[in-house]
Amino acid sequence: MKVGVHCKASPFGVSHRAAYSDSSQSFINSFCVLAYLLQRVCWVVSLVDHLEIMAKKILFPLIAIFLAYRAFELVMTLWLLSPTQVPLAIQVFFAVLVNLFITGIFAFPGFVYATSRLLGESYYRVKNERLIMDLGLVLKIGYFRKMLLLLFWGKRSNRLRFFDGTKSGLSNFEFQTRQSEFGHLAAWVSIQLVVGLILIKSHYLVAFLTTMINFIFNFYPIVLQRTHRIKIASLKRRFEGSSPQESCPKELLE
Repeated sequence: MKVGVHCKASPFGVSHRAAYSDSSQSFINSFCVLAYLLQRVCWVVSLVDHLEIMAKKILFPLIAIFLAYRAFELVMTLWLLSPTQVPLAIQVFFAVLVNLFITGIFAFPGFVYATSRLLGESYYRVKNERLIMDLGLVLKIGYFRKMLLLLFWGKRSNRLRFFDGTKSGLSNFEFQTRQSEFGHLAAWVSIQLVVGLILIKSHYLVAFLTTMINFIFNFYPIVLQRTHRIKIASLKRRFEGSSPQESCPKELLE
C-alpha cells in the first residue's frame, strides 16, 4: 500500500512572493517615472538655455544701438558747447562716458556673436613676436593682467570660461583672445576718431583725458591678447601630438 504525501503550499509563501513581485514592479515604475521626470527637467533646462541665448542675441545688439545713440548725443553736446561752458568735473565725466559708451558698442555684440571674424586671419597672426613682448615689458602689461585678475577674473569659474588648463582648451582660449582684441581695437580706433572731433571744438582737456582712458582700457588689452596668443602658439608647438586632455603648465601662461 502506497502512502501519498501531498505538500500543500503555504498561503504565506504565495503572499510573500506576490508582495515581492508587486514591490519590484512598483520600484520599476517609480524608476521609469523618475527617469521621465529627469528627462523633462533636462529638456526644460535646455529650452531655457536656448531661450536665454536667443534673448541675448536680440538684446545685446539693441544695447549696443542704445549706447551708440547715447554716444552720439554726448559728442553733439560737446560740439555745441565751448570749453568755457563745461565745468572741470563735467569734462572728466564726459571723458569717462565717451569711453564707456563706445567700448560697450563693440563689447556687447562680441558677447554673443563671433565679431572677430570681421577681420581676416592675417591680422590675428603675430608676425613680430619679439616686438610685442618688448612692448609688453615697456607697458608693464603684467601688472595690468594682475589687475584684471584681481578685479574681474579672480573667480575660478570666470577664468575657466576662457581656458580650462588643458590642451583642448587652447583653441577656445585663442578664440576668446581674438574676440576681446577685436572689441578693444574697434573701440580704440572709434574713440580716437571722436577725440579728433573733440579737438576741432578745442575741448583739449576732454580730448586728453579721453585718450588716456582709452589707452589704458583699450590699447593695453590689445597688447595683452597678442602676448596671450604668442604663448598659446608656444604651448601648441610644445604639446603637439599629446593627449587633448593633457594639462598645460600654468607658468607658461603667466
